[in-house]
Amino acid sequence: MRWWDSCPLLCDEIGTARDSGTIVRRMWRSLAMVGILAAGVLVAPSAAADDDTSIGAGEVTCRPGPEANCSDVVHKWKFDHNGDLREANFRRAKLHGADLQGARLNGANFRNAVLRGADLSNTDLSDADLRGANLSDADLSDANLSDADLRGADLSGVDLNGVDLSEADLRGADLSDAEPKRANLIRADLRGADLRGARLSFSDMRGVNLSGADLTGAILAQANVTYADLTYANLTGAHLGNAKLAFSNLTGANLSGAALGLAWMQGVNLTDTNLTGANMVGVLISEATWCRTIMDGGLKGDC
Repeated sequence: MRWWDSCPLLCDEIGTARDSGTIVRRMWRSLAMVGILAAGVLVAPSAAADDDTSIGAGEVTCRPGPEANCSDVVHKWKFDHNGDLREANFRRAKLHGADLQGARLNGANFRNAVLRGADLSNTDLSDADLRGANLSDADLSDANLSDADLRGADLSGVDLNGVDLSEADLRGADLSDAEPKRANLIRADLRGADLRGARLSFSDMRGVNLSGADLTGAILAQANVTYADLTYANLTGAHLGNAKLAFSNLTGANLSGAALGLAWMQGVNLTDTNLTGANMVGVLISEATWCRTIMDGGLKGDC
């Protein structure tokens, strides 16, 4: 058997040539073709993750980068970018499962975008517009979302461990079953937010606004919630053991069945607060405002 007959990848190119010159020329052309194909296979994966590669399908595509216009782009489960996307426009983009870990996204526009299941850990999203965005089940651990606008955003089931949400606007946002453990929520605006079942243990929530928020069954053990606005918040069955609630306003709040053991509640306003069935063993309470406070034994405090 001739040696070239044992290489089927080259046979089509070599064909029926018999003279040595033709065989050699065709052999080298075939090897070049094989090399190009192999190079394409090897290069393709890295190109998909190249910061300069366009994303999207159909007529809506964009090249991600600072101030890029990627609004309405659809690129599900394969968008991988860990670089500079400052002030980029991803409004209404569908980026399910995107890998943006560590990316610089400060000032970016993700209004009404879908980032469900995305990896946004360690990202800088400060001053970003995330109004109405779907971030359910995403990973935002250790991300910087200070001063971000998250009004009406879906953050249900999101990993928010160590996140910085200081002074962020989260009015009406859904954080049910989210895990912002050890989060920075200093002066964040969570008015009317859904925090049912959220795990906020050890979080810094000084000066947070939780007026009208639903914290049913939420866990705030050892959280710092001093000087907070909790007026008319629903804290039914919430766990506040060892939490700091000093000088917070709990007017009209519902803490029925809440676990308040060893909480620090100096100077709190308990006007019209519902404390029926609450566990207050070891609670450190002094200088509080008692005014029509609802207790197991009836009302406490004259106004």
